Amino acid sequence: MRKLLGLSSRSLLIIASVCHGQAEAIEIAEVFRDGECTPYVQANFVGSAANLDSSGFNTPGAFLNSGDDTDSNVGFGGALGLKKEYDSFRVRPEFEVMWRQDSEHVTNSFPGPPEPIIFFYDAKSSDNWSTLANLWLDVPVSEKLWLYGGGGLGAAGTHLTVDDTEVSGEKTVLNFAWQAGGGFILPVGDRCELDLGYRFLDMGSTSVPLDGGTNGNYVADMASHNLMFAVRLYVP
Repeated sequence: MRKLLGLSSRSLLIIASVCHGQAEAIEIAEVFRDGECTPYVQANFVGSAANLDSSGFNTPGAFLNSGDDTDSNVGFGGALGLKKEYDSFRVRPEFEVMWRQDSEHVTNSFPGPPEPIIFFYDAKSSDNWSTLANLWLDVPVSEKLWLYGGGGLGAAGTHLTVDDTEVSGEKTVLNFAWQAGGGFILPVGDRCELDLGYRFLDMGSTSVPLDGGTNGNYVADMASHNLMFAVRLYVP
């Protein structure tokens, strides 16, 4: 009988614990479910420092490609999102599309380090675009200022051409891309916000065959540092 009572007591404690845990989970779910949702459209403008880091192998010269170079460009795009508000923060999932100007880079060719470089690759990245699914967390500092941070995952495309006057190649690619960043939000009226932020965008790695692959390859790792200004309009 004592064993039976002991088992029953333990069972009741377990059931109570499970029920308590479920209650907490329900409370948390209710907090998120109670948030107000407002859709928005957004116009983005960026100034970028686009970096290309080169590698790969030049078969005729039997050396490794090397060097990196940074070029500045500008871009524009837009986003569609949803703002969900809670007591002390808000969450914004959004879908973003961006286009950026061409960037031009000069990296090392023959004969390769540590010898003095005689030939250089001229590399050009054109038709640069990206599309990402982002998630941002906004935290208020005051009624007129918010801080935010977050990032996104998606894809980036580019057409890359390289030429050192001896070997050359080109390739159009679609790569996995990701970004992370943060910034400041300034409310302007009830339905408009100004957004000033920073983004780091990684556009992946591209291997360009030189002369169809018979003379090796040129590998470009591409990323950019971006200052972004955006105008966000909430749809009633």
